[in-house]
Amino acid sequence: MAGSKFAVSPTLREVNMALQRGDGRLLVVALPCQAAALARMRLSGRDDRAELIPLVVGLFCTWALTQRGWLALAEAALVAATSGTAGDLPGTGRGRPIDLARVRRVDIPPPPARVMSLELVGGERLHVPIDEVRAHVREGCRYCADLTAENADLSVGLFEGAADRNTLVVRTPAGERLVEAAREAGLIELEILDDGRLAHLREASLAKKDRAVVAARAAGEVPAAGEALPALEVPAALEVPAFLAALVRRLGGERRGES
Repeated sequence: MAGSKFAVSPTLREVNMALQRGDGRLLVVALPCQAAALARMRLSGRDDRAELIPLVVGLFCTWALTQRGWLALAEAALVAATSGTAGDLPGTGRGRPIDLARVRRVDIPPPPARVMSLELVGGERLHVPIDEVRAHVREGCRYCADLTAENADLSVGLFEGAADRNTLVVRTPAGERLVEAAREAGLIELEILDDGRLAHLREASLAKKDRAVVAARAAGEVPAAGEALPALEVPAALEVPAFLAALVRRLGGERRGES
């Protein structure tokens, strides 16, 4: 996806500020965690937020970097490319100024690459070892069970092997209307995802849910395997977010011996 940076942005803060200013109806592009929060806002019944946020486009996300972590990694890579060595980071008073606007997009190639690839304006690519990248992943991402923004109206993600294509998951009538309007306007071309890629996407989505369960158990946030889940009381007016319902189903299936 053009412009991807793998770093979290303060999307919800900007949405709340726009609502307070009375900016009108918003189309929001969000990470899965942000889409879940937006879903709760739209269902809360507070003000007219459901009307003011009529559409949320979610991005596939395995994890996101802190802003400080992203800046440190990008600056270090650009310094190394400029000087030929790791060098001193910007802000130390040594070396050349670093222009982060040179980074056009970021990509995580599939295994066995084990690098984060930074594509610069002009086409040059820089690579950062994935083990260095993981040190800057946000802590909350380790417990996130949602890969494909299940609470969005329309989810968008990578289509492996084709940089000019994306995977779309249409989840609501609002998302379907947007896609159909874009198709009719000639802005996009559509084709059905083949069974093999769909199965791979499902496998990756379930794998993230499993990792979230393992991390939550290690932190003592959910019962160990075989232990009963605590009863949850959900108000009738509140819909359980899709990713949470899927996680509960995953835990329940585990107790029943399902795969």
